Amino acid sequence: MRQGMPGFNGKRLKEARDMRGLTSTSLAEMVGISKQAISRYEKGEVDGKTPFTPRPETLDRISSVLNFPKAFFLQASYIHNNTPIHYRSLSTATKGARQRAESKFTWFQEIADLLKQYVDLPAPNLPSFDVTDHTKLSAQDIEDFAAATRRHWNLGDRPISNVVTLLENNGVMVSRIDLEADTLDALSQYADYDSIPYVFLSSSKQSAARSKFDLSHELAHLCLHNLLSKGVCQNQKTHSEIEKQAHRFASAFLLPAQSFTKDLISPTLDGFWALKDKWQVSIKAMIVRCRDLEIIEDDYARTLFINYNRRGWAKREPLDDKLPIEQPKLLRRSFELLVKENIITVDDITTQLPYPESALEEIIGLPKGFLSPRNNVEYLPTLKRPQAREALIAKDSAKDSKIIQFPTKI
Repeated sequence: MRQGMPGFNGKRLKEARDMRGLTSTSLAEMVGISKQAISRYEKGEVDGKTPFTPRPETLDRISSVLNFPKAFFLQASYIHNNTPIHYRSLSTATKGARQRAESKFTWFQEIADLLKQYVDLPAPNLPSFDVTDHTKLSAQDIEDFAAATRRHWNLGDRPISNVVTLLENNGVMVSRIDLEADTLDALSQYADYDSIPYVFLSSSKQSAARSKFDLSHELAHLCLHNLLSKGVCQNQKTHSEIEKQAHRFASAFLLPAQSFTKDLISPTLDGFWALKDKWQVSIKAMIVRCRDLEIIEDDYARTLFINYNRRGWAKREPLDDKLPIEQPKLLRRSFELLVKENIITVDDITTQLPYPESALEEIIGLPKGFLSPRNNVEYLPTLKRPQAREALIAKDSAKDSKIIQFPTKI
């Protein structure tokens, strides 16, 4: 009788293969088995009455080739949300990148699930404007909603010093990772199963101003488009309309009309440059904002953009190398706190989250090597009461876990 691997999950194999960008044929050649075997593993076909799964030695080779922990392939698939994921682009060129980003996005949510067993995270506190038909939104509606969001958080009309911290303090889970495509600046989802908003930002965008705008753009989706269906959000035509609305919201949120125009002495490239350090918004975004507010006409905006490109600012604007890029801190500080206080160990994290260590470190924002066994001692203090350890960990039951109150300000 053929002896396979009990508990093997074929969906996880496909997920890992897609993550590495390999076809089933390529993976089969690297492992030394047939393409048909890979296909049967992934589909979960049944051989007689027994599921067709790889033998232990075959799974060892698969794990080694894909550089995924063996436990990953024995883990149940995570329940996906029914709410739409908002992307900046739906082009074919980013399909593979979107697929990989979605897998990491699911891992992100699983990481948050583990964290919630031990830490009291800030409760979601975002305004919702009950928009069920985005086609009925006018430009003025969006301006009003952006102003209402500022009032919701008592921001006044001043520049926002740190949008990442603002959102994390209001219950949004934020992570910066490599999204592997220039057109994937960010993605977001309001998870239906726990009502928590999640945002991925691209770590490849080395501009504080543009990254701040991307996060504000995703905030627009979370506030304006959280009730829209997947079909509406994934349709090419309606997707474009929704993106334009998110852009307008982000502009109005970051550059309130009255206070921004009061600061604007001259709507020129040098005039915008002078304001960038204060408002921390790109010069390009300021040009668009002035056009939207009808401070400048379309023809003049086009002239500004021509000169903008001539100065080489399309690739890097002035101050892009000076303004600090906002970094998420909630996940990293939470896990560092848990490990420091000996509530969980590094081994607990990698056991309960059996993903490549480098991916976990990237999503959580941990220093490179934090999850490596050789570095464990650096982060674990001497435990004064080792007999209490089992009571503290309680990793299999949330109700037995030690809950740590996380500081309001991060």
